[in-house]
Amino acid sequence: MSEDPIDDGPGDGDEYPESDDLPTFPADRTGWSDVPDVPPPRDPAEPAPGEATDPDAVDDLPTVWCSICDREWDLAYELDDLAAGNRAVEQFAMDHERHTGHYPDEVTPWIADCRACPDGERFLAERPARRFAHTHARHTGHSVDLVKPDVDVAETVDPRNGGGTSVDEPTDDRRRDGTTF
Repeated sequence: MSEDPIDDGPGDGDEYPESDDLPTFPADRTGWSDVPDVPPPRDPAEPAPGEATDPDAVDDLPTVWCSICDREWDLAYELDDLAAGNRAVEQFAMDHERHTGHYPDEVTPWIADCRACPDGERFLAERPARRFAHTHARHTGHSVDLVKPDVDVAETVDPRNGGGTSVDEPTDDRRRDGTTF
């Protein structure tokens, strides 16, 4: 007898020890497979009948409060109609400031204030504020003060310094020309 298994063809059911066939299982026995041949009656990811499926049933809309207006808003419009997603609070804050002249509570902008130009720019994120300050300094040759939210010290983006920043004096919301933000 040879030590090599006998190749007696694919799956013919021979159960000789030297055969290369897999063992056979009794056909009348169930539960041998963990994958059913028939799909489940419903998708397991879908909620079962009777479970809460109404999206309005969960009240998890973010809200924004403004103490100056003495009012609270939910952000359904920003989420549903504007599709602002993760930027819904930012979108609301920008719209609120544009229409009322102030930001809602807990929203403080970055301020990029050119020392030569009459207008300053406000941003709700650091990256666009820094980009504006560096780009403005590079293109105009003007120094730009960059004020972080809730900090009294401004950084100055100086075009003579290659657009680099340096820490400047404390700010008091007054521009160099005497006007306020």
